[in-house]
Amino acid sequence: MKKLQILLAFAVVYIVWGSTHFAVSMVIDTVPPLAAAAMRFLFAGGLLYGLSRATVRERPTRAQWRTAWILGALLPGAGNGLLFIAQQYVSPTIVALLVATEPVWIVLLAAGWLGERLRPISWVGIILGSLGIVLLTNPFGVEGAHRIDLAGAGLVVLATFAWASGSIYARKAATPDSAPLGAGMFMLTGGVILAGIAALRGEWGALASAEISPESLWALFYLIVIGSVLTYSAYSFLSRNVSAGKLATYGYVNPVVGLALGGLWAGEVIDTTMLMASAVIIGGAVLLAMPRPSRPRTARA
Repeated sequence: MKKLQILLAFAVVYIVWGSTHFAVSMVIDTVPPLAAAAMRFLFAGGLLYGLSRATVRERPTRAQWRTAWILGALLPGAGNGLLFIAQQYVSPTIVALLVATEPVWIVLLAAGWLGERLRPISWVGIILGSLGIVLLTNPFGVEGAHRIDLAGAGLVVLATFAWASGSIYARKAATPDSAPLGAGMFMLTGGVILAGIAALRGEWGALASAEISPESLWALFYLIVIGSVLTYSAYSFLSRNVSAGKLATYGYVNPVVGLALGGLWAGEVIDTTMLMASAVIIGGAVLLAMPRPSRPRTARA
């Protein structure tokens, strides 16, 4: 039974997080981007926080709420808010591939922030990930190569940096023992931050006069219930029941799912350059996710 639960949880994380970029593109067709992101995390955070408080006895402390505000700004705020804006300029498939470079930032930040030593294989992964970005974005304007909007691609890279920063910060910060409770807290605070920025951009006024399509509403429902509440719960379950190496595989399976959905479902043209770039990026992510070799223990005399 436990193995079946693990398999189902992996299926949810692999497929759902590989498909959320397409749901985002459907939402922002008729809903302003940051207002849409705010609604996603306010509703999802409220649901997850309420369910967690009803099922666990733990009560968040002031220090944990301070952590939640910082994580809310980095993860839902910058990490997802920038992705919602970026998808006005680049396709969901490109976003899915660029997000796969997140392990590069995690490894570099862990080295600079936590003092973790970079292994030779990590440097190879970093170089491959960086090369993949160059292949995908073609910043030097090589003729005949695939071209995408560099500003939009830059927003995606900033979003991955923000998400990696939040992930590293969370390792040492005060967080609840209950992972779903902590996720609900930072999603709520992130939703509040996004709602405030959306107000400054005038998005709530635009939303009031917009004609929201049924497709956008269904996609927003999918992001709230399936893409946030269900998937964060599955991810929390896996984090407590599988090794870190196995858990990290979602980072290089998601872009494969995104690439497949882009070509088969969304009808996007997947050219040779995109396939080469995806192979290089995912290869770099695989190397970065490889566990450190364990040191042999010295026998006690």
